[in-house]
Amino acid sequence: MKTQSASVQNPTVSTRPGKQRSGSLHTYVLNGATFTDRLIDGQWVTVKVC
Repeated sequence: MKTQSASVQNPTVSTRPGKQRSGSLHTYVLNGATFTDRLIDGQWVTVKVC
């Protein structure tokens, strides 16, 4: 019998190449939605989703 902890030891991770962020504003499309991120106090924060 498989334990719950054994099923989460190897999660599947999917990544895709993207443009490197530069400046203080970054806009990109993900699953048909346009996201706008802004650099605030050293952290990227999503400020708009269309």
